[in-house]
Amino acid sequence: MFVHHQLLEDLVRQVQAIDEAAAGADATAAHGSIGLPLTRFALGRQAETGTADESAAGIELGPLAGRTSSDVLGPEEAADGADEEKVHDLRRRLAVRFGRTSAALPLVPRLLTIRLLLEFKARGSWPAGDRSWYGLLTGAVQPLGALDPDRLADDEAEAAASLAAVVLAVLDFQATDGADRTRYEQLAESLGPLLPAAEPDRITGYVSPELAGAFGVMVDVDHVLELANGILRDPVTRAVHELDAEPDSTARKHSPRLLSVHGHWSDLTRAALDAVGRTGLNGPIGAWAIDDETGAWTFVAWRKPDLFEVTQHGRTPGWRHFQLPPVSNPAGLARGAGLRGRPPKASGPLAQPTPIGRELLDELGLLHPFPPSEEA
Repeated sequence: MFVHHQLLEDLVRQVQAIDEAAAGADATAAHGSIGLPLTRFALGRQAETGTADESAAGIELGPLAGRTSSDVLGPEEAADGADEEKVHDLRRRLAVRFGRTSAALPLVPRLLTIRLLLEFKARGSWPAGDRSWYGLLTGAVQPLGALDPDRLADDEAEAAASLAAVVLAVLDFQATDGADRTRYEQLAESLGPLLPAAEPDRITGYVSPELAGAFGVMVDVDHVLELANGILRDPVTRAVHELDAEPDSTARKHSPRLLSVHGHWSDLTRAALDAVGRTGLNGPIGAWAIDDETGAWTFVAWRKPDLFEVTQHGRTPGWRHFQLPPVSNPAGLARGAGLRGRPPKASGPLAQPTPIGRELLDELGLLHPFPPSEEA
């Protein structure tokens, strides 16, 4: 049996121990539990050797001290098929452990778990057709979106952002169905504020030969950065980040053309207009404003020059259709009086959309104007 069998078992136990002692843990504690070489591996530093002697650094050593990623990951070719499958099975069990504990770990061990998940996938530890790794990797990296880069050391922010960018490149490439694509888009949205800290050299440090062999140009540094920059340039993602930064407001991207904002406002229509306006798009684009205190909501859909306001009237939504002049747009309306005093094309709210309204719903991929959490 290869030495890395035992090391993987040690890592399972060590992850559990770190999780149990996570409160107040810091990078020094991480060094003691996973060792300096694996710490460098977790942080995407291209060389794992050349560090100071761990015992001389006054670090309490754990069972993985001095071990490198090669020790833990083991050789590419096992002595026989049975032994190789035993390695893959152990890696899959460890991946499940990572998925359960990653969010509670200090940053350095958390980055280690994410990077090892990537390496396990690159080494073929899941058989063809087994998609469980996609959810495990998504779940492990998702908590990085809660990090505030301004409160991290530069080294940690670069590492977290660069690893997140590599993971996004892999997940984007491997999204094979609608569920995976939705997971990817939600993850890209949550990781967006972290991505500006990504650095080319650190990305290169995270792309091992095995990862490059498995995913090719998808993990090339230029492609990874292009994808990250595309996420940052996406107008709906940008609008969500801006709205999230507002006091007492939370926002979410539901698709490339739909977002929602939650909070408490005296004028839900202005809040929805503001969400649409922040995208800067001329349509089709739609946004819900949802009052967290009352549950009331308003939906605004925009495709220049047509703007629809849909408000809650019991279980029957009330539609109003406006045609804006060339100099007007949702952002300007949100900064002013909203739609107050502006006459709709037909008097009073309608129980059903006009043909143009139905066409706009179709373009937005909606069957009805109710918020995603509502039943039509």
